[in-house]
Amino acid sequence: MSEQQNQLMRLLPFVIPAAAFLIIFGREDRVTVVAEIRDVHKEAEFLAYNKDEIFTNFIHAENHLRNLVGKSVASSEGSCVVKHLADAEGHANEAISHTADLVAHGITTQGTPEDFKKIKDGLHEVRYKFAEGGYSPEQAITKLRDVKRQFESFNPQFDVSKCKACQIHE
Repeated sequence: MSEQQNQLMRLLPFVIPAAAFLIIFGREDRVTVVAEIRDVHKEAEFLAYNKDEIFTNFIHAENHLRNLVGKSVASSEGSCVVKHLADAEGHANEAISHTADLVAHGITTQGTPEDFKKIKDGLHEVRYKFAEGGYSPEQAITKLRDVKRQFESFNPQFDVSKCKACQIHE
């Protein structure tokens, strides 16, 4: 094998399986294949960004809700919570398409498009019920934690319930 083919073999775990096959066995259209590999890499980067933003907004929303516990909350007084929930919902929506694109290219991801749809739908429910006064801050925290647990079930790197430093066990 040539040096170029050896380099490509080392990259196989990170590229589209079909594209790697075409490159190794001499397909002439390498520019197209390389562009497709870059596109898949970008999708993976966007998905990682979306997951990080979902996690961050879970934490912000819960922290803001804790500050409202025991208080009578007018709808506008919880607008920051609604903003964080809407942001997380938007990122979950984007994660649906990024995950679908990666799966379509044969890339295994943490979570499926259906998993992210459940997260999006759960966030949507909490956001609307809290904004409309249907959930108290305490109820919103409970429901938000349920959605967060779903997210953590396929993203264990974000599972704060197993933190040994703070011994959080919900």
